[in-house]
Amino acid sequence: MNSKAIFFCLVAVVAGNAAAQVVACDLIDSATVTSVFASPITQQFPNRQTQPMDGAVFSVCVFHTARNNLKVLLFDFSSEKEASRAFARSTANGQDAKFQEEAGLGDAAASWRIGGEAYGYTVRKGKRVFTLDTRWYDAATGAGPKERLKPVVASALRKL
Repeated sequence: MNSKAIFFCLVAVVAGNAAAQVVACDLIDSATVTSVFASPITQQFPNRQTQPMDGAVFSVCVFHTARNNLKVLLFDFSSEKEASRAFARSTANGQDAKFQEEAGLGDAAASWRIGGEAYGYTVRKGKRVFTLDTRWYDAATGAGPKERLKPVVASALRKL
């Protein structure tokens, strides 16, 4: 194989790997958010950018409806061990957040709530940790947020 052929093979591999990187906005789409909140999206911040944060490659995607919002946070760590540590730190019960272990989602999962308006899931799958973080300011659409979010989490896991 000549040097030009090797160069083009390397470029193809690097380009393929860059294109395959999953970011937070790949995990959920606007139609899903609309169905979760039973309200149309008024503002969305799709973003394919990543940045280093807490020893991982981090990305975020944000959706707003008239009265509610949803953030998807994705951390891609260098190892499962690092992801496990981060998951454990992020799911420790604090003064405000109350976490509950959830079986059947990824390698480890917890649902959480803060008061009566913030609900979400934090899930580890392999070397990735992602969080669906919602704010439900409309009590009418906030009924059963945990149940509404669980299938969204399951769908996002299939994309990782």
